[in-house]
Amino acid sequence: MNYKSITTSLFIFAAMPSLGSTLNIKPDIKGFLPIMVQEPNLYQAPKFDYFDFSEGYLSTRAEATAKLPIVLENINRVCVEMTHNQDREQKAWSQSGLLVYSYVNSPDGNKEYNRTIGFRSLLEDSNEHCFDEEPSLYQTWQADKYMTFTPYTSTPAFIKSVNIRIDGDISISQDPSEFVAQYYDFVSKVGFDQAAVFFHSQTINELKSFILVGLENNNETIEYLKDTAFGTDVTISDIEIMTDIDFMNQMLSVIHRFKGSNTTQISSLNVVGEIDYQDKKLITVEKIENEVTSYEVVVLKEDQGHWKIDLREKLKSILGQ
Repeated sequence: MNYKSITTSLFIFAAMPSLGSTLNIKPDIKGFLPIMVQEPNLYQAPKFDYFDFSEGYLSTRAEATAKLPIVLENINRVCVEMTHNQDREQKAWSQSGLLVYSYVNSPDGNKEYNRTIGFRSLLEDSNEHCFDEEPSLYQTWQADKYMTFTPYTSTPAFIKSVNIRIDGDISISQDPSEFVAQYYDFVSKVGFDQAAVFFHSQTINELKSFILVGLENNNETIEYLKDTAFGTDVTISDIEIMTDIDFMNQMLSVIHRFKGSNTTQISSLNVVGEIDYQDKKLITVEKIENEVTSYEVVVLKEDQGHWKIDLREKLKSILGQ
């Protein structure tokens, strides 16, 4: 047994009532962070076209795009958090800004014209731009499951990070095949470290018990896993009082450390088989990831009336139990 095997297992598998949730999404940004972006000039060639409704037009204008998960049923609030490197002496009027690219629909539901909406605040090490005064954006993002915008600074300063925080409701399907498709969609757009809601409570409890026993026995592999997932300052007592969701999300965060990414790059996913086995569902999926086609079986088991991913048998084989 080793930590890489555990991480690989979590990587492979990691209508229910609507659940209030806060999601943090890292957008795709043209170029590499840290990056310096000037305020967009809509009238500089090529000028912004208010009537170009071709697919992808708004994303070509934007420096950042974000895909939203299909489980996101309702958006209550969205904020974009930006951090900056102010190595250079900034002027008192320096600003952190955000230009959102969107559109307006006519009463019959067709696109009427494109629009941009700007947000600014005094430049600080960390800025937060929220859209409380433009809730109509939420309806568009909810329908499209897509955001396009450009983060910028009014004076030269590097943007170090951009994070989208969405407060809303998620609704997870109780059709087994749809549930699995939603899981893979979620970890490709949001990330593994927020996917605990998809896992069976017994899987989480058994993994938690194994980690606690390993720490009590001073197991070096488990101590390394604990330090990687929770940090060196977290104690056994801290882990014991964690909620199942917090514990599992922290454990899933090790995937980023070991795989180099918190998300999976799946370009195609198809459910090709569904089998009943005792009290479980075995869902076979075909997925293309990084141009490689593979097949995986996801085991589902009901958890308080809802299908969840059951990793117990796989964990037992890895842990030698």
